[in-house]
Amino acid sequence: MKIVMLTADYPPDVWSGIGVAVQRQAADLAALGATVRVVVHREADGGHLPEIDDADWIHLHSLPLAGMALQLTRRLGAKLAYTVHTQPWLERAADPHGRFWLDTQTRLLAACDRAVFLSAAELAAARTLFPRLPPASVIPNGVPPPPQAIAGRDERHGVAFAGRFAVSKGVLLLEQCVQRLRRTSDVRFVIAGGHGDAEGTAAVRRLAGCCEVTGWLSRAALDDRFMHARLVVMPSRYEPFGLVALEAMRVGTPVLAADVGGLRECVREGSGGLRLDSSDAGDWAAAIARILSDDGGWMRLHRQGPLFVGRHYASEDLAARLLDEVYDAAAVTVSSSNRH
Repeated sequence: MKIVMLTADYPPDVWSGIGVAVQRQAADLAALGATVRVVVHREADGGHLPEIDDADWIHLHSLPLAGMALQLTRRLGAKLAYTVHTQPWLERAADPHGRFWLDTQTRLLAACDRAVFLSAAELAAARTLFPRLPPASVIPNGVPPPPQAIAGRDERHGVAFAGRFAVSKGVLLLEQCVQRLRRTSDVRFVIAGGHGDAEGTAAVRRLAGCCEVTGWLSRAALDDRFMHARLVVMPSRYEPFGLVALEAMRVGTPVLAADVGGLRECVREGSGGLRLDSSDAGDWAAAIARILSDDGGWMRLHRQGPLFVGRHYASEDLAARLLDEVYDAAAVTVSSSNRH
């Protein structure tokens, strides 16, 4: 099985969770016996096609590379898989380019042999928007096994946020929440990320005076931040999956997440996190204070997280599902149709 993955985001120069997810997926597929080549193509690279001679599958992870993926599948006679990491018109409803991306994704999905969605919520949304979907699977992104040594409560301090500085990630709500908590407590906030929109970036800039703003961190540095945070918050307006929640719970850090999209699936009963069905800053501030002050509740979430993530989101298990449900399933379908 020869697989070429196309992505615009890949370590060490990452600006979203996509690059990290692709890196893990490629390594796990290779460990399972697939031949995997990752092609990283950014806007600055221009529109030339990479030199690829042979592939059974082109697997697209970045929507802006849709044209390149379609050209490669035609040139090589390969099949096309597409992981839908986001639906831009849901994430950025006011984006003036929303119609363009909707049309691009519509054409792309119509041309695919297989589609992969990260959550059932994203697949359900796609079924209401697109007139034609290829056979689709819900296969989440995975994470490595939890580490053997996990920091205890006394080694942890403050609240962490990680992600793009965008309105869709709840940055405006985060700003209001921090302002409220500062009036009544000395809770420290760490904000990691970047590459947001104008409103979100401005909100983080205003918070820089009272919060630690790190910018994008390396994988090891972000894991360390999660390991030594007492709580991770995800006040997202739109979230197709929730990789940050899994990465935090994996190291025993409780998560407070918005009750939206993919977060409803990865932050659930017994997961090591809690959801909050509110966009009110007062409710978020109260919930953060409550989790931080409840030693018994915090310890329960702390213990649940690594067990839950290891059981449901091991990256090697999800790579095996990708082989079985996407690549091999399509091969079986083609073989069967040829016999008749």
